[in-house]
Amino acid sequence: MNRAAERLLAENGGLQAGREGLLAEHAADSARLKQLVAEATAAPGGAELEPAGVLTVSRRNHSPLHLLVSPVRGFHLDAKRPIRAVVFAGDPSHGVGPTNDTLRVLFGLTPAECRVAILLADGHSPAKIAEMVGVSRNTLKTQMSSIYGKTGTSRQAQLVRLLLQLPTTGRNVGT
Repeated sequence: MNRAAERLLAENGGLQAGREGLLAEHAADSARLKQLVAEATAAPGGAELEPAGVLTVSRRNHSPLHLLVSPVRGFHLDAKRPIRAVVFAGDPSHGVGPTNDTLRVLFGLTPAECRVAILLADGHSPAKIAEMVGVSRNTLKTQMSSIYGKTGTSRQAQLVRLLLQLPTTGRNVGT
């Protein structure tokens, strides 16, 4: 668990860690979280591990958290305890989008595609992005098409929605 996760758990930020694993404040959220973790841990160990799913967790005194549960392979706490799933928590109230690293790991985006995706999530128009990064509109259209394919989206609005639901840089929490 990283420091951000420890802080989130310490401030009763909607999640708790216990013997039963990671739990949410509300029973329905906990049940769905357990289901997503079970799906992630059961995922076959292939080269292309897909995220098991996303979940919005309600919190009493704060805006909801967005969780991304993803299978992982090749990580071990010790010889007896391999890590099979990671939960990333993002707090959308912080207003910070995903990092290049997050987009590369989750979707296989190139650095140029990451830049375009992040600028789209920040609300810039394709014409403005082409001007900002110094590429032609046709090049930008090609990059956007590639981004859509890699993220499983087909329109700019779908892509932006997906990106805004990803864990944010200010409060990435891995457990």
